[in-house]
Amino acid sequence: MRGIAFFSGDGGAPALPIARLTAQTAAAVQRSVKEASNLQERIEIARTVEKSLAAAVLHLTKWAPVSLTALEVVSAVQARATLPKASLALDADGSARSLLGDRYLGADTDVEPALAALTYGRNVLKARLPVPITKVLLSDMVMENHQTLLRLMVEVQQGWKAVDQFKARMQQFGSFNLDGWAREPITGERFVQSLVARTISALTSRERLLPWAQYLQATARTRERGLGDFVKLLEAKGMKPEQLVDAFGYRFFGSIAHAIFSTHSQLSRFAGATHEQARREYATIDREIIRLRGAECANKAASLSTPPTGKRSAIVGEKSEMELINHMVSHPRARVTLRRMLSQAGTSVQALMPCFMMGPQAVAQYLEPHAVKFDIVVMDEASQLKPEEAIGAIARGTQLIVVGDPKQLPPTSFFDRLGTTSDDGDDGAQAAAVDSESILDVCMGHFRPVRTLRWHYRSRHESLIAFSNNRFYGNRLIVFPSPYGKSKRLGLRYRYIGGAVYESQMNRVEAARVVDAAVDHMASNPDDSLGIVTLNLRQRDLVEELLDQRCRNLPLTDAFRNRWENEGLGLFVKNLESVQGDERDVIFISTTFGPAPNSDVVRQNFGPISRQTGWRRLNVLFTRARKSVHVFTSMRPEDIVVDENTPRGTKALREYLEFARSGVLTDVAPTGGEAESDFELSVTEVLRDAGYHVQPQLGVAGFRIDMAIKHPAYPSAYLAAIECDGASYHSGVSVRDRDRIRQEILESLGWKDRIWRIWSTDWFRNPRYETKRMLAFLQQLMSKPLADAYVDEGEDMEVASELVAARRTQEPWETLVLTPSSPGRATRAEPPPSQQSLELAAVTEVLEDADEQELEIEVGDLITYTLAGAPDKAMTVRIVAGRSDPDNGLVSEATPLAQTLLGAAVKDEVVLRVPSRPAQTFIVTKIVRPGAGLS
Repeated sequence: MRGIAFFSGDGGAPALPIARLTAQTAAAVQRSVKEASNLQERIEIARTVEKSLAAAVLHLTKWAPVSLTALEVVSAVQARATLPKASLALDADGSARSLLGDRYLGADTDVEPALAALTYGRNVLKARLPVPITKVLLSDMVMENHQTLLRLMVEVQQGWKAVDQFKARMQQFGSFNLDGWAREPITGERFVQSLVARTISALTSRERLLPWAQYLQATARTRERGLGDFVKLLEAKGMKPEQLVDAFGYRFFGSIAHAIFSTHSQLSRFAGATHEQARREYATIDREIIRLRGAECANKAASLSTPPTGKRSAIVGEKSEMELINHMVSHPRARVTLRRMLSQAGTSVQALMPCFMMGPQAVAQYLEPHAVKFDIVVMDEASQLKPEEAIGAIARGTQLIVVGDPKQLPPTSFFDRLGTTSDDGDDGAQAAAVDSESILDVCMGHFRPVRTLRWHYRSRHESLIAFSNNRFYGNRLIVFPSPYGKSKRLGLRYRYIGGAVYESQMNRVEAARVVDAAVDHMASNPDDSLGIVTLNLRQRDLVEELLDQRCRNLPLTDAFRNRWENEGLGLFVKNLESVQGDERDVIFISTTFGPAPNSDVVRQNFGPISRQTGWRRLNVLFTRARKSVHVFTSMRPEDIVVDENTPRGTKALREYLEFARSGVLTDVAPTGGEAESDFELSVTEVLRDAGYHVQPQLGVAGFRIDMAIKHPAYPSAYLAAIECDGASYHSGVSVRDRDRIRQEILESLGWKDRIWRIWSTDWFRNPRYETKRMLAFLQQLMSKPLADAYVDEGEDMEVASELVAARRTQEPWETLVLTPSSPGRATRAEPPPSQQSLELAAVTEVLEDADEQELEIEVGDLITYTLAGAPDKAMTVRIVAGRSDPDNGLVSEATPLAQTLLGAAVKDEVVLRVPSRPAQTFIVTKIVRPGAGLS
């Protein structure tokens, strides 16, 4: 049996390393056991191993305590074997040295403080304290600041305790939210600052506590009523407080509107475009129906016409009815008077032509009693018809329609007077007027009700009817507004003529000015018909004579007169009594009366105007024009003295002159007003936000346009009309009035293609889209120029300035020619001048004089004037609407001097009368208007 030796027997150092020895021992035992041939050998081997292990244990006890196991000792031995190398590695560890600095001593380093510091840092970071505190707690000076930190901790704890006490105190008064009070979460960095600031603010604003409490109560009630969203929106500053009421109203009424739309399906199906198409189709069909209705009536009358054959005879005087008519047709030279023919063939004539148009005298002259009977008798201009003159026509009918204006001329009788030379226009002249009752007055007293036609659409500018509507009709007429402001060719103009005198019932200076203006009109405005009216017969005759003389020397005016004669609107010169029923584009009025020779006082007798019904004559005169009225007068309004005994006609004449001069009726509200509905108001706000100047409710009487847009380039004109389906639209009595006639009247006044209609349903459902369409329409209109006939005064004066400047600088052989394409502008004609150019030159001379004199003093003008008899003493002032400033030469329009100068022209003499001071006469020498350039 082989022996196994693990250790040397001398007890010295092991012969082999421990690890290797152990491995070898295990391997040797295994081999020995395998090699043993019997049990005895194996027992021997075990005993040998036991002895070896005992020796090994004995040997190991020299190196380690007995309590350690062999494996532990072996591990310790292995570690001890690697210890030198590990110690060297620790000494060379740079990262550890950089981390611990001088405290790093390699294997001898005291790691306990480092571990404690690491644990401390982890705990500080885990606490998630504010950054400044965390930095202090992790700084190198933490130990030195330890006491300070402890003190601060105590103070913080006391502060939180105070916060807790504050919270508890506040909760005694009701529900209290600390975060809400501070407006910051408790964990926020600015919580303390916000809490302190809020508390200080509350203490210093205790007077606001009650309103705040009331606000909270109000919001609580609001939330209880289901309106909490409004409170949230308001408190989140999503809406301004002043918008709250409107926002609520919008949602409130919006919900109602939605409910209505849901309930009434016809509203939800409404579309503005479809409705506009329906309106256009209706207008077309309505006009066609009227035309067809006329044709139907004519056809029906023709089909019912059964003229009797009449009596056949060889003698013409014995023929009757159709026999007589056929004979007259085949023998046009047959001698049968109209009266006899209507007597013998009246039934057949009426069957063939059932409508007769005749005057009262013609009825009496041509229709024998009982010869012809009518179903209806219609009397027009009945205010001028005497009952005794009308009775014959009335007796020939079974029904009567009387049409007239009780505010216009009554029946008047004229009696010739011979050998009279009075100048007052009342007792003298060729006639005296005696007013009497008309058939209209009789019928109005016996028949009820009286129907009134209220729509007035003759005048293309409201200033032409404003005075009569206010003074005579009680503002009951419905007047449609014009899109243009007052200008030379539109509206009422006042043209004062200084230095004129009224003598022998004539005013020669005034008549000459009227004739000059008439020639000017015929040359420069051939598209406007003209009528001239004077206030007495002699002035009419004078104007007519002067005009004929002037026109004979100017054949160019023949074209104007012939054209309008052919159209039935020829130029006329009439006196006041004979103008009723006439209508022209432009009316010139010569007021005729003026100061007597060698006097500046106007006699207070104005002929028939001063009679009881004189105001009715004036009403006729004031309402004859379609486009413009030019008042030529030698009187200022203040020249007519009125008191409580002054006749109404005289007062009306003075008031009309005041209105013509100032353009203002003192007791009439100005045009425009406020929007009539929230719908119109919202549209107005949208337009104003887009930069447009909006005039709500444009108009002065009866009818108003919902919104009118001022033209940016022409301040006196309007760009467009915006109509809504509001009060004005729904006030139409019939569909015809509402959807056709009103719009056609507006278009005839100049609003054509300038009216935009918005339907409330479309606006409610899609306001942005409707706004976009409306603004695009307005932008399109901006590119369209206005008619040059209606530009404002300043631009007209620029044209006149160019005309005069060209006239003054021309050479002797050059002639100014007015071009048809641009009335009032001048071009040069090559010499030698023809006969026609000489005629045009004469017209131009008239135009030049008229333009120089036409500039009448208005507010804003710079005026130079001299004292009569002292032409070297010139004075210059500017009339302003505000206060006077003598140092700067500004004179208020309310001063006596300004009132005296207003309306005067260059070379006019004006008289300044101030109580307790002598009268002063001034002569106007120059007028400068800003932007006009003409003086």
